[in-house]
Amino acid sequence: MSSTNQIQSLIAHYLATNYPSVLEPFLQASHIPAPDPSQPPNPDLRTLVEDWASQQLVNNLDAVVIEDEEMAPVDDGSWRGWTTKDVMKLTLKEDVKLSGAKRSLEGISASNLLTVGQAKVPKREFVTSTASLSIGRGRADTATPSSSNLGVRSASYEPSLSPHRIDGRDNRTHRPGHRSTITNLHIVQIRHLRYTEVHRIKVDSNPEAILFHPESSWLMYTTRSSHLLTYVRLPSSSTEGQWQVKTKSFNPHPMDNHVSFAVLNLALHPSGRVIACQTGDHRGGAGERILIYGVEPEETERLACLWTGSEGDDFVLPRMAWLPDGSALITTTPNGYLNLISLSGETRSSVKIHGAQDLGQASSEVVRDCYVVSTDDGDWEVLSVGYDRQIRISR
Repeated sequence: MSSTNQIQSLIAHYLATNYPSVLEPFLQASHIPAPDPSQPPNPDLRTLVEDWASQQLVNNLDAVVIEDEEMAPVDDGSWRGWTTKDVMKLTLKEDVKLSGAKRSLEGISASNLLTVGQAKVPKREFVTSTASLSIGRGRADTATPSSSNLGVRSASYEPSLSPHRIDGRDNRTHRPGHRSTITNLHIVQIRHLRYTEVHRIKVDSNPEAILFHPESSWLMYTTRSSHLLTYVRLPSSSTEGQWQVKTKSFNPHPMDNHVSFAVLNLALHPSGRVIACQTGDHRGGAGERILIYGVEPEETERLACLWTGSEGDDFVLPRMAWLPDGSALITTTPNGYLNLISLSGETRSSVKIHGAQDLGQASSEVVRDCYVVSTDDGDWEVLSVGYDRQIRISR
């Protein structure tokens, strides 16, 4: 039976059941035999129509887009509603470049400078009216020297902190009023200038990069001999299973355990949605890269791979910092240059900052660390330090 006859037969059975008075004219017009009431079709016409209407409703609901202003990316600096895909669409404005060093801060330390940053640090002042010490907090550009008796040195005022014997290679803070530092994966709490160890993590090789989750729920770290980014659940009044460990792989395939590089640095995007992972210790001649991932443990997709143009160095760890608008990164090099790299992979600027003859006495060209700060006029500047024992401020 043809499809046309099948449809006519379904209609004839329907009319015979519900409208018998019009059945005969329909049979004459369609030239089909009268339906047999003892053998109704399955499914019948009414069932087919209801099924079709139900499917149309499903299709219509699938096509509905609910517009929610709270879910749309908000471009007011709060980063509300931004997803990882929105972040990766950010573009570096055409006129944004890094031109060179504007000024230098000297005399911070007689030894090499390892890290630079800006933070609210404890400040001690002697109050002559009361003949007492006043301890407060102030925002300052800070750096750590490489001497054995390490401490935070401030470029804005001295002394800011009494020296403490800590590893100055990498430190991170989280949770305002609840400062923590990672020292070779010893997690310590700092309160009133006192260090208290709260947890210790045993690792198989050198820990290289550390980062706190923007919500202070996880500590993230990498080691030189591993292809994994490790997450450690931090204690919280509302969190069960503190110190729980999760991992995600830097390799494209989750079952690939090959270690072809090490991730030596981590930088959190201003939105808090993605992290930049800077590679080094490459095997097979590959150059330095920046891998972009979502910040959550479950976000395993590699969002971007940016080539820095540097081959890396066996003795110098790479460093990077995001621009305040999240559209690009500043990266360091072992030969005195700072690079400005967009999310599309374009190297917009590569400028000699450290070790240049015209900036004073010739010295080592190694750039050890960099940090981007926002200025009062809405612009930004780059603080950088190296083995020339100076803080250079560039734009």
